[in-house]
Amino acid sequence: MADFFSGDLSNLTVEDFNDFLGISQPEPQRPTEGPKIDFKATLPADIGETVAAMSNGNGGLIFIGVLADKKKQNIPVDLAGATLGKDARASITDKTLATVNPRPRFDIGLTPLPASRHLAVLRVHEGAYPPYEYKQGSTVKIPVRIQDTNRQATVREIEELFRKRSAFGRPPVEVIHSYLNAMDLFCTYDTPSGEQRERDYTKIVIVPRTELRLRLDSRFERAFEKTVSSKSPWDRQFQRNLRTGLYYQIEGRASGAHRVHRIWRIWSTGAMAFVGNLTRRGHPGEAVGDVAGDFLLFCRVAQQFFESQRFWGGAVLGHELSCPTVNFLPLFPPPDGVHEYDTWPGIHFPSSRHPFLPANSTCIEEVDSKALGKPEMLIAETLLSQLRQTWGAQINYEKLTEAIGVLSDNSLDPSWGKG
Repeated sequence: MADFFSGDLSNLTVEDFNDFLGISQPEPQRPTEGPKIDFKATLPADIGETVAAMSNGNGGLIFIGVLADKKKQNIPVDLAGATLGKDARASITDKTLATVNPRPRFDIGLTPLPASRHLAVLRVHEGAYPPYEYKQGSTVKIPVRIQDTNRQATVREIEELFRKRSAFGRPPVEVIHSYLNAMDLFCTYDTPSGEQRERDYTKIVIVPRTELRLRLDSRFERAFEKTVSSKSPWDRQFQRNLRTGLYYQIEGRASGAHRVHRIWRIWSTGAMAFVGNLTRRGHPGEAVGDVAGDFLLFCRVAQQFFESQRFWGGAVLGHELSCPTVNFLPLFPPPDGVHEYDTWPGIHFPSSRHPFLPANSTCIEEVDSKALGKPEMLIAETLLSQLRQTWGAQINYEKLTEAIGVLSDNSLDPSWGKG
């Protein structure tokens, strides 16, 4: 099924609209109008008001040419299409840009129907420079989306939109700095002398540019645990959990020769973090594939979580690699995730780390949440920079990208890593 919220809108079919809107499904299974979905039978003159309202919120989808039953919670009932003129895309764009300021970000998907009609979807992105105003003649509004309607923002809501603008203008390092530092305190393991901080670890944090304001109740906590367990073969059981008013944290630990300590945390703001120690796992060093695998699994957990919250906006992602005592090996997990690791060509490490090289490297990037679905290039670019910086590694970027791509394909198998 086509992903209207984050997928490609360039080649949509009638079947794509039908599948997403569930026209052939029972009425209770169809999406209703709400903060992120709106149905228009025709292209209205005030389309810009809904665009501005969604830009002031978290974005959304405006379907044009879709009939909805107003008596049944505005559920879609027919894909009748709308007459949009010779250049349908230009008609939608002109009516939007002529009435919304500042310029909103949006994508348009079109599907032609008989009798010169079209089905259209306008995907509105969360605005990075709110408040967005709608102007038609002498009427000027700052609309916000309240359930399935557009309402004039209150003074308090306008103040909040200006704070949101300020947040979008903050440098990435400023957005993520406190979250990265907070996880340092918890990268620890049990020793005879008590709790001790790890020195060799990988840490990943992602912070949405717009706070999600989550309610961290027991239902949410169970859902978060389920998401992590379903995506990561290494995190099927948790020995500890920690809840505060600000975040919820789950930990997995294993002692012995292959000591493992892994932590996942979710904040009420929607920020998410993972930290895990670098372990030997049967090798005289840390396999690069394990570091890449943790990064890959984190992105999948984050993607599923953001989709569950209907968040498709911008975020800041940070990856920290600390390796003062561990050696790296050019090894990647095998296709079955069980047997001996495979040596990957094009990745070489010196026999020892030069003492003048830094033992810690942090990369911070602006990302779009939908990019988390295909993070292979992001992971390759990040690890290429960090392994060169901390170890002076000689790495063929194409080979590293290939290895991470194979790892990504293999780990999609639900049986992978269960051995």
